[in-house]
Formats: sequence, structure tokens, C-alpha cells
Amino acid sequence: MKRIVLFVVVVFAAITAISTALGFAGDLYWVFDLFSNFRMQYFAAAFVAGIALFLLDRRVLSFLCAFVALANLGVIVPLYPVAPDGEQDVEEASIVKLLVLNLDVQNRQTARLLELIDKHAPDTLVFLEFNERWQAELSTVSTSYPHHLEYARQDNFGMAMFSRKAFDGKIVQNLGGPALEATFANYKIFAAHPPPPITESWAMLRDVHAQSLGLLLGEQQGAALLVGDFNATPWSTAYRALMRDSGLADCGRSSGIQPSWPTGLWPLYIPIDHCFHNSKVTYVKKTLGPKIGSDHLPIFVEFAVATE
Repeated sequence: MKRIVLFVVVVFAAITAISTALGFAGDLYWVFDLFSNFRMQYFAAAFVAGIALFLLDRRVLSFLCAFVALANLGVIVPLYPVAPDGEQDVEEASIVKLLVLNLDVQNRQTARLLELIDKHAPDTLVFLEFNERWQAELSTVSTSYPHHLEYARQDNFGMAMFSRKAFDGKIVQNLGGPALEATFANYKIFAAHPPPPITESWAMLRDVHAQSLGLLLGEQQGAALLVGDFNATPWSTAYRALMRDSGLADCGRSSGIQPSWPTGLWPLYIPIDHCFHNSKVTYVKKTLGPKIGSDHLPIFVEFAVATE
């Protein structure tokens, strides 16, 4: 029995180690980049395997598992703040509240979303996977949010914005994929949904879209935020390229990693729904909302911009 347990643990540890190594080679091949998304799972798996091998008196293998765990921990820890942020002196009236959600074209639980909106009363709503069915079911939202831009599509890449505040909006099409651009009085909000990297061509499209978004946001002179479902974790090539080209900061850095997908399979939770901002945004707080039927969790963002 002990041999069987040892064999299972060794195979489990080997798979974890190989997956960890492949994730670091994402720049070489798109499939390898897929392995980069599960750093938290690899850390937990290597930690558990290391303890099991230590108890099974396989010290060398146990130390190798510790090395694998530390390799993953080394790219997880930098995503957390060194110390908790202190309270920022921001007037409540100047804070803008934003709700961002990938609706999920398969989701039929409209009532739960409407209840969430009523409960939190955000200033602006951003929806992804916005199709004609969702357009019809959310038609009443415009009563409380009279300013809106709706780009309904039959695939998974429609999007919409509803706001209490007036804005000039447009859909930008020359970025490798559509993006919503909304210009408010003293800030801009961009929203995007790059395709999931399920094939080589879609992985390339995701990366091109992310890089184009990074370049566009890097050109903004005023306060700007970029939100959406990016189908990329902080360890993926697309995320790193976007951060490099834009000079933006991740809105979630003050609170650490916030896994948002897939809601129906919690052991595989990964953070792919993001909010980024430039230096003109002086205060930002990002939190996750509850499950409301989508395969993504909603994200709430509170922010304020520098006054001229």
C-alpha cells in the first residue's frame, strides 16, 4: 500500500513540476503559456506533495517539491502589497463606483444581476458578452442609467456601458478586436474582451489585442482606466505585454490576487478579470462580487482622479 501511495504522490509531484516549468516557457509556444495561469494551484500541489514525500521518508524528492513550490510562490508574492495601504484622504463625493461583469451568454439569472445593481448602485456599469437577449433583458436598466452605449453581438464579444454620468462613447475596431471607449468629463474608461487562447490563432489574437490596448492606454494624457475580461492571468504573456506597453498599474495590487473565473469549478479559479489605471487616477479599490449566475464573478472598482 505504501508503494502505491508513493507512486501516486511522485506522479502528482512530477506533473506539477513539469507544468510549472512549461508555464515559464510561455514566450516560446502558445500552449506553454496556458500552463502559466495556474500558479496558485501549482504552489498548493507542490506544497502538499512535498509534505507527503517528507512523511514517506523521501527527503530529496520532498526538497525538490519545496523548490517547485518556491518557484511558483516567487511569482505570486509580488502581486501582493508589501504592506497594507493606509486610509487615503478622498472625499466620498469624488469617488466613482464601477461594476464590471462578463454576463455569460449562457446565464439566464437576470434577476440576480438586477438585485446586485440595486444593492450597490454603481455609477457606471460595464457588461461583456452582451448579446441581443441580454440587451432585451436589461432594457429597464436605462431608467436609472440614462447614458448608455450598446454593442450587441451574437457571439461572445458584444459589450455595453450604462452610466448615471454623461459620456461620449464609441466602439474602437482597429485594435485586433473591439473595445469600448467612454470619455467622461475628467476621465476615460476603456473596456475590452480579448478572445480566450483556446487555439493558436485565438491566442495570437488575444496577444495582439492586449498589446494594442496597452499602446492605446499608454498614449492617454488624462486619467484613464481599462477594464474587462482579458482571458489572461498576471503570469501570461498577454498580461505582461499589456503592462509593459501601457505603463498602467493593476487596480487589484492593493488587495492581492482576486480569482474571478470559473465560478463553477473553484479549484481552478484564476484571475482573468482585471482593472488597470494610469497615474492620473489617485485612488482605486477593487473587490469581487458574489456569484450571480455567470461563470465570472463581478468586479467592483472605486476610483478618484486627480483634480487640475
